[in-house]
Formats: sequence, C-alpha cells, structure tokens
Amino acid sequence: MAKNLTSQSNKQSDPELQDNPENYIFWIIALPVEARPLIRHLMLKRQMDEHRWPVYANGRHVLIVSGVGKVRAAMAVTWLTAKYHDRPAAGIINVGFCGSSDPQAKPGDVFRVSEVKDMDQDRLYYPDLFASDTFDFRPLQCWSVPVTDSMINDSETSIFCDMESAGIMEAVRQLFQTHQVMIYKIISDKLDPDSLRLRVSDDLLDHWLTSGLPAL
Repeated sequence: MAKNLTSQSNKQSDPELQDNPENYIFWIIALPVEARPLIRHLMLKRQMDEHRWPVYANGRHVLIVSGVGKVRAAMAVTWLTAKYHDRPAAGIINVGFCGSSDPQAKPGDVFRVSEVKDMDQDRLYYPDLFASDTFDFRPLQCWSVPVTDSMINDSETSIFCDMESAGIMEAVRQLFQTHQVMIYKIISDKLDPDSLRLRVSDDLLDHWLTSGLPAL
C-alpha cells in the first residue's frame, strides 16, 4: 500500500526537515501530470510572474515543473535557490515516475531512493536516510534517455530508472547538504517497449500519485 508522501515531509520526528516551519520546502517535479496531485493537496497557486518554468507556491511549499532530464532538474534546483533566497530552504523533495525491471515491482508502487547512479558519468550519490522513514528503499539509475529492457544487461534483473535524479543530487551537492534531499519514485512501467508505446493515461498516473497522498 502506498504511503503518505506529503505528511512524511512534515513529520516532526523526521530529522530531514526538522527546521523552522517558515523555511521553504522546494518540490522538483518533472511533468505536469506528476505535479497536479501535489498542487491540489498542498493548495498551491500558480505564480504568474514566473515565465521560465511553471512555479506554484503557498508560502512555505514551492513547486517547480522542471521538465524532463537531469540538466533541467539541476537548473530548476539552482533557479529556485537563487529566486527564493529571502529565507533558508529546509530541503528539496523530488517525486516522480520511474521504470523498473524488478519482477516483484508493480505499477503504482512507491519507494524512497537510497542511491542514485548517473549512468552517463558513472557517478554515485547518496542521500542521507533515517530509520524513521516508513518507505521501502531502492537504488535508482539516472539515464539521459527513456530506458527499455533491451538496454539493460541480462545480469541486471531488478533496476529502477529515471531521468532527473542525478541532476537534482548534483545541484544539492553544491547548494545543500545530503540530509536535505528526499527522492520518492512511483513505478509507472516495466521497461518493456509495448508499455512505453502504449503510454499510460494521465488519469491513471494521477490516480497512482494521489494514492500516495492523504485522502483529499
């Protein structure tokens, strides 16, 4: 059963975001369909004076729709940090979809990322993790292109892939501390070409994300 994403980011028992409640929490989201449930739940309003990216805010939470890819994700983290510099940021949260070859993984499953591997640079990043977290932990590979099972070595039977996480981790490495970043992924496909061509509907993706949020 999917866990509660937004309450996890506000739990006082979690060391990650145990900061002044006036500090910002930045949400880096790649796609509009991934952002919509969060915008609804957090009651965010579109910031009409921003034109580089869609930006939504409510005073503490600031969400940016970065677009796909690690370069855009890194740019979004950097831009938010420069733009909203009037008070500190408690941390960075990324929520988004990923593919998986794990035979036990099901579309809609939610997990927290324990390791990010940049497949272009062969570089590893490690966000800090805490025992109080109630999500399952999984390593994540960050690719520059959509991944299908034909691109994976036969020995790699249980991988999880996205296209933004390495950019977020590199920007966080320069601008924040590793305990200030949390990356959560929702499995959307099993890396087979047929499912990627079929394209899961926006309604189903919205349902998977909403199931990871509290009842609205």
